[in-house]
Amino acid sequence: MAATQTVAVIGSANASHHSTTIDEAVVISDYRELIRQVHAFVAEQRSRGLDLVDDSFIDWAQTEWDRGKPSPLIGVASEPVPTQQSPLQSLGRLFILDVEYWYSSDTESEFEKRNRRRVRRSVPAATYQLEWLRLSKLDQHYHVDDIVLFRYEDEGEEWISPPHVVVSEGRLIPRSRGAVGCHLRYRPELEPVLVSDAAAHLAAAGLAPSLNPGCLRRPERRDVLLSLWREF
Repeated sequence: MAATQTVAVIGSANASHHSTTIDEAVVISDYRELIRQVHAFVAEQRSRGLDLVDDSFIDWAQTEWDRGKPSPLIGVASEPVPTQQSPLQSLGRLFILDVEYWYSSDTESEFEKRNRRRVRRSVPAATYQLEWLRLSKLDQHYHVDDIVLFRYEDEGEEWISPPHVVVSEGRLIPRSRGAVGCHLRYRPELEPVLVSDAAAHLAAAGLAPSLNPGCLRRPERRDVLLSLWREF
């Protein structure tokens, strides 16, 4: 959030429920001229019939974004993340990571069931959720926009999770012998896919069907594999 004595601009994460699917912001101000300018800007876009993002629009949007970024405020501590300073993000590297599926014991399940609070939502559930990934010092470290697919075994079948997108750089975890953690963004409604089905999907496209842990370096393999989930 950026605020002055007359204007507050709330970033996408807190703007509204629609922020989970599109980039947006809310302008709060009692300065009528500013509100008029915002309305004029929206009306101009509508008059242009702007409903398609092409290269020229991306160049224009990037220029406007760079020009409008707020300057650091003196006396206010911050830690900018350069790769997150633009709403125009591209796909990063794709990794497959082996994990062990964790089951709650009967005692743990009963305890969670008896102590779970009933949550009453007055607004729709968020489209995206965050998850924390802890990595040891020797593990592969990921960068913002990298995509991680988790491969695991459940009830005798091998599964591969929906895409998890890295949204923060790794941070050292105190007193952890060099371990780091990062945040992942994912869509909870997406379903995992059988590894055999994912391999068949790659083979049908004429690509190598192997899904070994590590980085999928060929962009065409990445794109075909991610096409198993239409939106992520």
